[in-house]
Amino acid sequence: DNITLWGIDNEYELPPDYSPEALAAFRKDLEQVYDGDLDRLNRAWGSSYRSFAEAVPPAVSECRERPGAWLDWRRFQDRAYAEFIADYFEAIRDADPKKRPVISKSTQCTIEMQACVRNRALDHEVLADLVRDSGQGWYGIDQYGHGDRSAYELNYLYNCILPDDPEDDEYRYGLFSAETNNHAGPGWQFAQTFWRLMANGFKGADFFVMGSFMASRDYATFSMTYPDGTRRDRFFYLSRLASMVHRAEAFMAQSRPVPGLPRVAMLMPKREVLLAADTGVSWWDYSNNNRLNVFRRLRDMGYWVDVIPYGKLNPESMKRYQALLLVDAEHLSAEECGQSTDYVKRGGVLLADMQSGHYNEHHEVTEGLADVLGVKFRGVYTGIEVSPDDLWYNTRYGNVIRGDGRIVADLTTGKLENEQDVFRNFKGAWIVRNNFGKGVSLWFNTRLGALRPESVSDKVIAEWLADRLASAKVLPGYRFGDRSELLRVEYPLTDGKKNIGIMIAGVTNLPVPAGELSIDLPAGREYRTAFWAPAESTKLEPVEFEMRGNTGVFRMPEIATSGMLYLFEDHAPLLGQYVDGVSAHAEHDVHTVELIPGNTFRVKSQIANPSSEEISGGTLKLNVLSDWNVEPASYEVGNIAPGEIREYEFLVTIPEKSGFYQPNRAYPLVSVYERGGKRIAINNMVVTIGLDLTKYEL
Repeated sequence: DNITLWGIDNEYELPPDYSPEALAAFRKDLEQVYDGDLDRLNRAWGSSYRSFAEAVPPAVSECRERPGAWLDWRRFQDRAYAEFIADYFEAIRDADPKKRPVISKSTQCTIEMQACVRNRALDHEVLADLVRDSGQGWYGIDQYGHGDRSAYELNYLYNCILPDDPEDDEYRYGLFSAETNNHAGPGWQFAQTFWRLMANGFKGADFFVMGSFMASRDYATFSMTYPDGTRRDRFFYLSRLASMVHRAEAFMAQSRPVPGLPRVAMLMPKREVLLAADTGVSWWDYSNNNRLNVFRRLRDMGYWVDVIPYGKLNPESMKRYQALLLVDAEHLSAEECGQSTDYVKRGGVLLADMQSGHYNEHHEVTEGLADVLGVKFRGVYTGIEVSPDDLWYNTRYGNVIRGDGRIVADLTTGKLENEQDVFRNFKGAWIVRNNFGKGVSLWFNTRLGALRPESVSDKVIAEWLADRLASAKVLPGYRFGDRSELLRVEYPLTDGKKNIGIMIAGVTNLPVPAGELSIDLPAGREYRTAFWAPAESTKLEPVEFEMRGNTGVFRMPEIATSGMLYLFEDHAPLLGQYVDGVSAHAEHDVHTVELIPGNTFRVKSQIANPSSEEISGGTLKLNVLSDWNVEPASYEVGNIAPGEIREYEFLVTIPEKSGFYQPNRAYPLVSVYERGGKRIAINNMVVTIGLDLTKYEL
C-alpha cells in the first residue's frame, strides 16, 4: 500500500488535567520527587501543608504567583501526557503488521508561545524522547510562518528528536510537517522559508492546502490556489522545491548536519516559558526576553545557531559547540548546571543573562552557576518612579543599546569588562567576564532578548553581540563581506559520504546582490566543483570559487530568494533544465513559462558531473505527455569529466487540442538520465498552457 507512516488526530494537545485521579497521582509523585521531605516541599512552594495529600496544584492563572508549585505540576502533567501519547503510538504499531512509524500533529504554539504553553500540557522534548522509537526517528509538527522564526522553531524540534549521542545513526531522524505553509504569504517568502527548513530537520510535509476553485475560509487563505482557480506563485515554488529534492533525493533523505564546523547553542528553557508574563501583543507572541531576537541577530552576523532542549546539555552533544547561550534560563537542575559548568571548564564559552541558574527546577534557590559566572545575585532591581530598570550598553555610536530589566549582583571572581562605561553611566549595563577552567563566561545583568536600538539600526546590536563572542574567540561560520545580514547560509548538510549541500536564502523581498560569500567547510576534503540551483528555476549554474584554508570563497550570482549550493564529490550526475526562448509566463509566477497550444518550443536539458571522478556515459531523455512530440527521442551521452556541465536541446511540439488540457493545470517536463535501462538521475519542471477559458467548464 501507499501508507508511509501513521498520524494521529488533529493538533491533539490537552489542557492540564485537574481530575481527582490526576491529583491523586500527582501527590504520590510529589512525595517521591521530594523524597518524603514535606518541609522542603513547603519551602519550595511557600506553603504550610501537613501532608503531601494536602498539596493543591495551581490553576493556570496562578502560575506566576506559585512558581514552584506550577513547575512541579507541569513537569508531572507534561510527562503524563507524553506517556499517554507514547502508549497510543505503540498501540497503533502493535496492530500494524508492517510496524510503520507513528507521529502526532503537535503544534509550534507549544514550543515558546507562553499563552499557549501554559494551557496545553505538552513538552516537545519529553514527548520526543518517549516516541523516538515508535516514530522511527520521525517527529510530527504542524507549523505555519516564515523566515527566522520557522527556522528557529524547527531547529529546536529537530534537536529534540535527535538522539543525545550525535554518533547514533539508528534512524534517519527528521521532522514531518503534517500541516504547513507560510500562512497567506507570497511565493518569495515561501521559497526563503522552506529552502532553509531543509537544513533544519525538515524531511517531509503535507502542505496545507492545495486549494480549489471557489474554495473559502482556510481552504482559500492558506491554499496554493486562489478561489478563482488560478495558481498562486507559491504553487510553482513548491513544484521547484520538489524538483530540488528529486534531483538528489537520496542525499536529501540521508543528509544530516556535517560534523566539525563552528556553531553555537542556545538553550530553549521551557520552564521560563511556563512562567513568562504575557506581552499583551498577541496570543502567539514570545516572551519579553525574546530568544528569537538573539537568534536573529546572531544569524545576521553569520553565526550558525542550534536551539537545544535541556537534555542536549550533555557532554556528547555540547562538544559540537563553541559557545552556549543561556537567555532567561533562571531555573536549571543541578545536573544541567553541572553540565554547563563542566562545558566551560573544558574550554567552552558561556553567555548568560539575568539570574541564570539561580533556581533549580522546583524554584529553590541554588545559585547553580554562581562559580562559573563569577557573581553573586542580590535580586531584581525594582526601581523607583524616577529611576526604573532601564539600562544602556555603550557602543562606538554612544549609549544607544537599551535594555530593560536589571539584576543586582556582587562580583566574586568575575571582572567588569566595561568598567569605564559603568563608571560614567549609573545606568550602564554590566558585562562581567570570568575565566573558569579552560573556558570563559560572559554575564549580562539585563535581558539579552529585550535589547533594542535607539536612533541606530538593529545591526548595531547584532554587531555588539558578535563582538562579545569574538572577544572569546568564537567566530561566525560564514561571511558576506560586511553584509551578512542580507542572507542566511544554513548549516551545511552531508550524506556521510563526500557530498555537502548548503541552503542559502535572502531575508526580505529584495534580492541578495551578487558577491563573494565565504563559508567554513569541513577539512580533509577536495572541493573541485560547485553548482547553484536557484529556487526560481530548475536550472543548474556553475559557481566559481577558491579555497582559502578550510574556507570556501564563492562568487555567488544574485539570489532572488533562495537556492541550494551543491558541493558533491561522490554522486551521480545532477540534472537541470529550462525552457529557452519563451517570454510568456504563468499569471502569478514570472518564472514559469506559459505555452501556446500548437507551438514548438526548446527545452535545454543539463547534465553536470559534480564528482571528482569521471562519470560513465548513458542516455538522456525528455519525458512529456503522450500526445506531445519530442525531437530527438534521446541523446547518447559520452563520459563526463569532473566538474563538466553539458546542455542538450530538445524540440517539443504540443497539440492544439488535447484531452490533457484543463484550465489552471501544470504540465510536467521530466529529464531522465539512464544507463543500461536503469534510471541514474532525474529532474522535473512544470509549464503552463494558455487556454481559451470560454471553452472549458470551470
